[in-house]
Amino acid sequence: IALYIVTLTVHILLVLNATIFNLTPDEYSVTAIAAYFNGYDWSSTVSTGGYYGYFQSLFYIPVFSITDDPYMQYKLMLGINGILISFVPVIVYYLSRKWFDVGRIAAVIFSIISGWYPCYILLTKYTWNETMCGLLPWVFVLLMCCCKDSRSAVKKQTLSVLAGLTLVAGY
Repeated sequence: IALYIVTLTVHILLVLNATIFNLTPDEYSVTAIAAYFNGYDWSSTVSTGGYYGYFQSLFYIPVFSITDDPYMQYKLMLGINGILISFVPVIVYYLSRKWFDVGRIAAVIFSIISGWYPCYILLTKYTWNETMCGLLPWVFVLLMCCCKDSRSAVKKQTLSVLAGLTLVAGY
């Protein structure tokens, strides 16, 4: 829990320094899906880049009901990215302790290095799809390791299906 809180704090502090929406298709194409589900039509803007990043945008849908202020909406979306990507160090810590028999201090250091990788810190400060690109591979590895550890055929099948769905969501 402490690892998650520290990582989330770093992300939130960086979000507080974010200033403006980056007007590139990478950013507004993902955000436009959430806007669409809230009744906004950004099709003329998105027509140059297309809609994509559907799984990432699902997390942004509630933001439009929280506030009408576009600046605050953007900050909230970046905060959501921080909440999501902050799970990476926790997963890395768990995997390194359970599967690779790494000591506690080394696991914390490894988790911080892995979870604060520059692309996680920097690319999650846009509403790009990169948050999912950073998180979902780790979720997949976690599910596969749990699947390998399970003795129950039903649990293995369930975890395998979830791992497959993780890859679909990542795609």
